[in-house]
Amino acid sequence: MHESNVLPTQRQNLLHRNARHRRRPLGRLYQKVFGWNIRQRGDGSTSFDDTTGQVSGAFRLGRPPNATPGFMIYIMVDSVAAAMEKVTANGCEIVQPIGGDPGETTARFRDPGGNVVGLYQEPEQP
Repeated sequence: MHESNVLPTQRQNLLHRNARHRRRPLGRLYQKVFGWNIRQRGDGSTSFDDTTGQVSGAFRLGRPPNATPGFMIYIMVDSVAAAMEKVTANGCEIVQPIGGDPGETTARFRDPGGNVVGLYQEPEQP
């Protein structure tokens, strides 16, 4: 049997978002802007599922926010421009407008918990 160093296709299935102390407002933002399902777990923590049902996670209190880009989480959206309008309408700050990543349609915003989050739009097909 031939062993391969290549892993099968991977995807992000669990994500913990840092939140200093504002779990519910943070959950409401992701629900209002991205349509995520926000729920209370049995232990009282606030958790979420994305619209595809492929990514789930929780808002973890007491952790410092991911305030500077390092390992970035990007949310795939139909339109980065429309998503930027929604996040600013919900009190978020745009920290990198469209055009900051050459060759890609992306932007970044700071959520109410102080985390920097990316927005990504797939290229249009000819």
